[in-house]
Amino acid sequence: MNERRELRRRRLMHRLQVYERPTERFLGNAVDLTAKGLLLITETPPAVGSALELRLDLPEPMFGKHHIDVDADAVWRKRDVNPGFYDVGLTFTKIAPRDQEIIRQIIAMFSLVD
Repeated sequence: MNERRELRRRRLMHRLQVYERPTERFLGNAVDLTAKGLLLITETPPAVGSALELRLDLPEPMFGKHHIDVDADAVWRKRDVNPGFYDVGLTFTKIAPRDQEIIRQIIAMFSLVD
């Protein structure tokens, strides 16, 4: 499989809980993060091509916020190594400039060093 990723994934020490904004339904946890998207581990995967409105809960308050809102597209999915779970690649389609800065801070503060 050819790697099409522009930015290197950063595995997080703290998983970010991800919710569907319109329904407040818990979707799963973000375990990898870049400025352009994330890897979601979920029991209920969205269909590839789905447009999602998401809320990401932050591991600690940043710039006075406890969560950020992003819109994203599901670009791929596959079974996780843990039975009953899926890995879903999401690409951000809409994110506020301040929230982009928060993502950069999360990567700097909470990503594992390779």
